[in-house]
Amino acid sequence: MLEVRIEQFGNLEPDELKKMPDNGSGKRWASYIRMIHDKKTILLVSDAMQPEDATFRRNLDWIKDALLKAYRCGIEDGATNGKA
Repeated sequence: MLEVRIEQFGNLEPDELKKMPDNGSGKRWASYIRMIHDKKTILLVSDAMQPEDATFRRNLDWIKDALLKAYRCGIEDGATNGKA
C-alpha cells in the first residue's frame, strides 16, 4: 500500500538528511514529502529551495516522477490484491 507523509526535519534519519538540499531557509526549516510503499521509502523530497528555483523544470522536476511512482504502486497493489 502507498502512503504519503509530510515530514519535518526531526523525523528524518541522519543518512536521509545528508542527501537533502540546504537551499532557501535550510534543512531545519524545510518540510519533506515521503512516499512509502510496502514499508519502504521510495521518495523523499524537500521544499528547501530558492524562490527562483521553484519551477517544474528545475527543483520541482521530481513531481512527474512521484506521480508515476504512485501510479505504478497502485497498479502493483491492485494486481497483488486481485483487483487488476
